Amino acid sequence: MKKTKWVWAGMLFACLAVCGFLLFCFVKRQTQDTGQDWVRITAVLPHKDYGYWSIMGEGILGGGEEYGADVKIVIPRMNYDVAQMTQLIRQETAARVDALIVQGIDDEDYLEALAKAQAQGILIVLVDTDVEGIFPHLYVGTDNYAAGRKMGEAVAAVTGGHGTIAVLSGAENYPNLEERYEGICKALEQYPDLTVACLEYDQYDSLRVMEKYHTIAREYPEVDTLVCIEGTSGQTLGTRLTGETRKFSHILVFDLVEETTQGLRAGAFEGVMEQQQGNMGRISVREIRRQMESGGQWDRKILTDVNFVMAEDPEDKGNG
Repeated sequence: MKKTKWVWAGMLFACLAVCGFLLFCFVKRQTQDTGQDWVRITAVLPHKDYGYWSIMGEGILGGGEEYGADVKIVIPRMNYDVAQMTQLIRQETAARVDALIVQGIDDEDYLEALAKAQAQGILIVLVDTDVEGIFPHLYVGTDNYAAGRKMGEAVAAVTGGHGTIAVLSGAENYPNLEERYEGICKALEQYPDLTVACLEYDQYDSLRVMEKYHTIAREYPEVDTLVCIEGTSGQTLGTRLTGETRKFSHILVFDLVEETTQGLRAGAFEGVMEQQQGNMGRISVREIRRQMESGGQWDRKILTDVNFVMAEDPEDKGNG
């Protein structure tokens, strides 16, 4: 009787072991099929803004689900704090992620941290803003110079080719903003009766946006057109102005999100330059998966579309 008991116990143990092994194989296969086990991506985004960058983040997370990747998003404690973002890059490099998705910022320490990650075999994707002449990487985003030229043409169209312009930017040393400004100036060369009176910076801060808005109106009374080439200014003004309360005859802004859509509908803006930030995120994850499957390094660009949206059709909100 004792023997029979032990035989049955042994058979039960063997059966459980086989079932466990089969379950392990099944789970492992499923994990490999979805890529969850071997594609680890961290996106270091500069700002949780519930607008441009949140749409970018949604695109990255959606790409993780669509293409089978383990995606994590980290954000500095203070908006656009390059030193904090640099530290986050170093932390994720130490954690041996497979790829990093980050904004391109022309800062020595920031780029050095990314170069060290790339040297360790981590794939680097720059989104929104490219930095030329650095380590091999993929850029996914707007052709910012071309977007600036398109904005310049839009200014000419809404003003009839006559007027004085103030440009409100985010901060110095951001290549995307500098390229947009250069593109605007290049486009305006064709319109001798359109001149740029000033270039001001709001430091991506809503309070500073309003301060600069009123300063420009006070110190440059000849300005009739305000062009905002970064997203914070458009989002801020879109919730505070209407066609009746604005201080300028024309206001044109970047990034179609809830706040700028509100500004369009309220008559505060003539138009918004829409970027495809949701697509930027999804494409970045897709290309990381493809690159890991094919091996090697990369050094190329994938440019996403821009579209100047007028008040008649402000619905897309950058999701692509």
